[in-house]
Amino acid sequence: MGLKKIKENFFENLKMNKYELFVKVIDYIGNFPNILDGFYINGSGQGYGDYDSVLINSGFNEIDRETSVYIGIFYGDYEERVYYTYEEMFHYFLTYYLENIHCYSNLISFIEQEFVNYTKFIDEAKNYKINLDIKNIFTRDNLRNFLLNYNFEENRYNLGTINF
Repeated sequence: MGLKKIKENFFENLKMNKYELFVKVIDYIGNFPNILDGFYINGSGQGYGDYDSVLINSGFNEIDRETSVYIGIFYGDYEERVYYTYEEMFHYFLTYYLENIHCYSNLISFIEQEFVNYTKFIDEAKNYKINLDIKNIFTRDNLRNFLLNYNFEENRYNLGTINF
């Protein structure tokens, strides 16, 4: 099986930037809350359009014996991997969420709890802390607060469990 690891010159290799690739993969898989839920523990995989499959991976990879975060694109026996840092992937998840918050108004509290869990996971896995006040980011967002109140019934189950 051929393997190409892309760690630099992303635009030259992909003809798009890393965030565009991230959005393309998330939109194809189509279940952003579940991707975020399982990503930081065991990764997510799915078939993807012209490709045989796509994998968003985090953690330890048995084949390469490496700990890494990457999007793997499979073409038959050939794989391309685009590498990200944990912080970069967090930034892309957060940006995607804020751009598409209106699509997930009934899952706001669930998604925000997963962001809290993600930052805790990174803090435990790394030698340095993110020190991100995620509660302050979310509570200042007027659109988020409106959607949360408008969809209070759907979010009620998770509202009391967010561990900011």
